[in-house]
Amino acid sequence: MKALNAVLFARAFAWSVGAIVVGATLTAAQEIPSVTGWQIASPTPASHRACVDLAAPRAGKGCGKIVGTASERGSRGGFIQEFHDKTAIKPGRTYRYAVSYRTSAPFAGSGSIVIDSYTAEGDKSRKELVSRQLGATAEWWTVSGEVVVPEQAIRVRLLLFLRGAGTIWYDEAFFGHVAEDSPNLLRNGGLEPPGSYAYELAPAKGKGRVKLIADFDNATLGKVKEIGTDEFYARAFPDGKPRSPFLWFHFRVEGAAGREVTFHINTAPFSRENTGGNGTRLPVASDDGDHWTGIENKSWSEDGTVLSFKHRFQHSPAWVASFFPFTDAHIARFIEQHRASPHFKTGALGKTAQGRDLRLLTLTDPDVPEAGKRVIMLIALQHDLETTGAMAVEGLCRFLLSGDPRAARLRRAFVFY
Repeated sequence: MKALNAVLFARAFAWSVGAIVVGATLTAAQEIPSVTGWQIASPTPASHRACVDLAAPRAGKGCGKIVGTASERGSRGGFIQEFHDKTAIKPGRTYRYAVSYRTSAPFAGSGSIVIDSYTAEGDKSRKELVSRQLGATAEWWTVSGEVVVPEQAIRVRLLLFLRGAGTIWYDEAFFGHVAEDSPNLLRNGGLEPPGSYAYELAPAKGKGRVKLIADFDNATLGKVKEIGTDEFYARAFPDGKPRSPFLWFHFRVEGAAGREVTFHINTAPFSRENTGGNGTRLPVASDDGDHWTGIENKSWSEDGTVLSFKHRFQHSPAWVASFFPFTDAHIARFIEQHRASPHFKTGALGKTAQGRDLRLLTLTDPDVPEAGKRVIMLIALQHDLETTGAMAVEGLCRFLLSGDPRAARLRRAFVFY
């Protein structure tokens, strides 16, 4: 027997995420713990925190700030940027580096700029290329130098850290070729605030007529703020929840019938360049949760951290998602619609790790003995994001259960799982 493969089962994916852009939560009027292009490293989060400070940058709108409250051995925090894979720099060459910094008074800790490299052998191959300690200075001070990247290096990191107690500010970091007019290879060398910061600081206002709700299976949405009439800023993911490996949001909109609503979604820790495979697609909207249409009117903020789009709703409630969802509830509705068909049976192969049914649907003509039939098996939703594959399988099932003479011939000749 030939087996092509076909099992319909669903995995709902209402999770959240983590990567280079860290979710923005306002801790003080002039601080945002989020910075595009850099990883905020907090090996000792109880004693050290890092953020973008809008109060006193050397240049631009903000600068990096690290605050340490303890001096125990190993207590530290900082900013890290890596060059590897698509951003890998060419080994065996000389590069120039620079950064400006200042410190608080008193300053009991120690700042540092470190550049290290790794070969294909991984962590054990780490080689420290630059390690400079930065002492106390009330005024902005710039340190610079040159570094040779080893021939076998496939990954290079630049680290700006604070060890011990005190506060240090970093700004205008640079890494590039030695020529004076060389472009900065660092992304966001100025440690500027993300595009979301204006929305984070914006006051909440609006009529409250439209509601965004994520209280159903497969739904994901974080903190929501109405910043104007029919205009919302929201984080894609709730704080402190398990995280998905790709950008995902899915919520219900109530009270928007006949209204055009604007959404600004903070996709942190994802960005336009890093979405886990879900960023170039259009967000989608639905009036019934089953039939979806793409939202063409979308754009990204300049730094790629906020996805904005608008949509005029015809009905309430309605649903919005980052891509076509294929939910457990949708599959249940499909099963209910065809339960009475003599050509359709449902069952379960087992359970997922999260306790959901691995559904098995059987489509064939029961009046024809199975002994002489060939078997075709179709598998969908093996990976959460592959919802279009599930839609294709659903379409095939609808055809096979239809009154089309070709479908009848297929049911007599095959057993479809």
